[in-house]
Amino acid sequence: MTYEEHLAAIKLNGYALKHVPKEFVTEALCLAAVQQDGRVLQYVPKRFVTAPLCLAAVRQNGFILTRVPRKFITEALCLAAVRRNACVFTRVPKRLITESFCLAAVRQNWRTIEYIPMRYVKVCITFLKLIGVAR
Repeated sequence: MTYEEHLAAIKLNGYALKHVPKEFVTEALCLAAVQQDGRVLQYVPKRFVTAPLCLAAVRQNGFILTRVPRKFITEALCLAAVRRNACVFTRVPKRLITESFCLAAVRQNWRTIEYIPMRYVKVCITFLKLIGVAR
């Protein structure tokens, strides 16, 4: 198979990355794979795992946040994951959970309120009232 054929296969099913010969694996191919299915991140060779690739993976599947290397876990990455699925909030590292992060998470996905630590719930509910989501 050619590079283009591997790319076409990956665009249909990201897991096709597992079957691509090493000489055809590129950063672009890995990016296409995680954009198709974020869970494929676990099969991306370490040399191609970058912050933008991890962001693409969590944008496709927020739950993949737990597979992202610690050095790439940022507030922006976690917000992207929470935007995709509110319950991923429970997987956000505690070091990132601040009042401003909770507000940003609720702004991205109001369903996140269910997972917000109690000490931040009041300010988040006030915010939701201001924007007309809560009463």
